[in-house]
Amino acid sequence: MGIENRQVPISKKGELCPKNGPSQRLQILNALMTKVVTGKDGLPIRTPILDKTNLNMIRQSLVDHPDTIQMGAYTDYLGLGDETVAEIREKQLKQIPQARLPYIKKLEKVIETTPTVPDDLSLRNINPFTPFENNPPILFGMGGGSQRLCQGLPFDVLKMVLTAEKIRRELDAGPINILCANDITHTNIGKDPSFSIKSIDRVMAAERDLLQLAVQQMGLGDHFNIFLSTDLERIIGADGKNAYDEMVEHAKKVPFIHDQHYAMEIAEMYSLINQKLGGIKLGWFMNNPNPVEPKYIMDEQPFDARYALYLASQGLTNTVSIPYVHAGFKLLPDKNGFAQKAAPYIDYDPPNRVLLSPFENPTEKLEKASRHGGGTNLKQVQNHFAATIDLFESLILGERIPVHLKGTSQVYGEKIQFILDFIFNGNRYEAEKIFKDTFPNSINN
Repeated sequence: MGIENRQVPISKKGELCPKNGPSQRLQILNALMTKVVTGKDGLPIRTPILDKTNLNMIRQSLVDHPDTIQMGAYTDYLGLGDETVAEIREKQLKQIPQARLPYIKKLEKVIETTPTVPDDLSLRNINPFTPFENNPPILFGMGGGSQRLCQGLPFDVLKMVLTAEKIRRELDAGPINILCANDITHTNIGKDPSFSIKSIDRVMAAERDLLQLAVQQMGLGDHFNIFLSTDLERIIGADGKNAYDEMVEHAKKVPFIHDQHYAMEIAEMYSLINQKLGGIKLGWFMNNPNPVEPKYIMDEQPFDARYALYLASQGLTNTVSIPYVHAGFKLLPDKNGFAQKAAPYIDYDPPNRVLLSPFENPTEKLEKASRHGGGTNLKQVQNHFAATIDLFESLILGERIPVHLKGTSQVYGEKIQFILDFIFNGNRYEAEKIFKDTFPNSINN
């Protein structure tokens, strides 16, 4: 599917269909743009925060300046007529330099052929304004938990690491930046006793160090910059940090941004990959919006919508493309027997996830979960691990991981164990110390 044909999602279960009109698509955007308030019964409810004044201003900005304002996939969700959207896209596509087109085709191919990537949403978020021909950097961020502090680093995070590396190689892109967002996680202090500046910084520093060990052992160290967000000034310089602080102060006062943490995410993303070089931000994806009954989605789509809307509202050009990876998975099913999705880099319940840990026993965990109707009994969980394993084999090992055991849980367990040993053999003492000091409750769980 060429870039010129990507407007609304193709027809699949749970996705939009071309017959859904502008007003119905606008309902999806409004569902993503909500804030949580407490109702009279004490239960949390979501209320819309994108008012008509700001919506109309953003729409007019896009219509008047399609050569500079880029909304990505959210162009379809603004409630504009289909003919208007088509005209905007046509004008934007005419601006693409010929030198950029081969890179767009390469990214399309990566998205369409990489099993860790949801193709529809990722294809629609290829931004023709991203200067791929200039080798732009790649970014993804990791928080430390919103409900409570993260209890261990999931194996699933390798899905993001390896997908980013796949994109880097195929597009000859710049360095991959992993932002360990301790400052944003600080905004959760008060929500749960586990959150404090000291505990958050300890967890995020541990995750930084574990990922650094992993990329070094996989031979990728030269291509990754992994850092805490409190070290941002070291990365972007004093002037860049001052501009970041100004954007945070401004963005958090914008009604449809609402939260401090969203304002910080926007400013960090803009500071790291939305300057002249542009960039590729790798997000994670849980579900497509349901056009019949739109709801808030607990993945990165609500942030990405706010980012596009904020830049458009300020007349700033968005030069970021946003492919996604599929969410991680818990090992046990929900009460209805369905697989449970989760953030690839956050774990609240160590027995229910395979961890990127030198103490992990993936075969034992998978077998135990399978006996309770989960684990590799669930096709989605199988596909999830198979996709990550496939990337490791193709990008790092160059051959298939040898398997000696039988049984689905044992086969997947053996392959995951191979990857863990590959990463931790040679620096096992250091990795074990990190886990003992930071995630003691995850050991032997």
